[in-house]
Amino acid sequence: MKTPGIVTFRAILCIALAGSLLVGCAQKHEIVKKSIIAKVQEKFVPDSRLGVFDIRITNGRLEGKTTSQAAKEELTKAFGESAHTVVVLPDQVSLCQNTFGFVRVPVATLYTEPSYTSPVLTQAVLGTPVQILQENGWLQIKLPDGYIAWAVPEQIFSCDETTYKSVSSRLTWVVRATETALREKPDCRSQRLCLLPAGARLFPRGEHQGPWQGVELADGTRGFVLSSHIQSITSLLEAWESLRKNPILYGTELNRLAMRLLGQSYLWGGTSTFALDCSGFIQTVFQQTGILLGRDADMQASVGEQVHPPFLPGDLLFFGVKAERNRPESIRHVALSLGGDRFIHARGKVRLGSFSPKDPEFDAYETKRFLKGIRPNLTKLPRIAH
Repeated sequence: MKTPGIVTFRAILCIALAGSLLVGCAQKHEIVKKSIIAKVQEKFVPDSRLGVFDIRITNGRLEGKTTSQAAKEELTKAFGESAHTVVVLPDQVSLCQNTFGFVRVPVATLYTEPSYTSPVLTQAVLGTPVQILQENGWLQIKLPDGYIAWAVPEQIFSCDETTYKSVSSRLTWVVRATETALREKPDCRSQRLCLLPAGARLFPRGEHQGPWQGVELADGTRGFVLSSHIQSITSLLEAWESLRKNPILYGTELNRLAMRLLGQSYLWGGTSTFALDCSGFIQTVFQQTGILLGRDADMQASVGEQVHPPFLPGDLLFFGVKAERNRPESIRHVALSLGGDRFIHARGKVRLGSFSPKDPEFDAYETKRFLKGIRPNLTKLPRIAH
């Protein structure tokens, strides 16, 4: 006859074993789910700089947001109704259709997270058109170069699609000088409303007095700037398209723009003519010629074909860690070739450099970590939007 103690012990043991099996199966199931989610992200949103994919499992259901409709459809195929709560950005409902906007300050500093204590990611200058993805006290926005970052709401003029199209359809001018002042009146002694960097976007008004042009910003602010400091986007594109027919001439003029920034301060995340980082410097200079490059150095390394010395004016030079057996090449820095051994780049400040030990500007540090030169394919690169 079995004793009650032995029966109880065996029962408890069986329950424990069954429970551990169930827990083990649940854990394996959870691992499979996470693996599927990771594969969907890798397929549809592989670069977090250019897309949002924030998906998690809560009580067996998927929650979160993504900028990829295709990613949500793939998740729905794999998880069925439990994926229906995933939100595709921009979030039209929570934003009340205000999914577009324009930068309303001279330079908006943008962050990785909605917090001043998070790392600075990039910047955008006045008038830059943006797509607003979501709101969380701050605004998550997408820039024309595809970069996604968080902005302080006060620095963005938010609007619906109708207003956005109306503003965008207006004749647009850009600041062509390294910097210019927006004045309250057509007088250099009048109140300065703000200092604008190159590339800032303005809308001309009919008011024109002497050397001054009346302008309006996207948010309705009005003032005056020197006519010689601005140019219509249309004429800018036409002038530079003509120059691009002769790559050597284009590269020479591109370098002339770059040299105007010599001595400007280095700033991590900087993309204005006030202060820049290395890739921000390259992007800003090219943008003044109507060409929109990717934001980061590794993105800029894919804009053309690799070339070898002697380099031509306008070639891009990349630096970093060379590839080894178990480690791929890592691009850490970019410069603009001035032709031959010389280049200009932003490190500490915008400065000159050279590969030649005989040159007073010889840069032993960059020479040692030089990786390759790339000649941009000017015919295939995107242009800035009107």
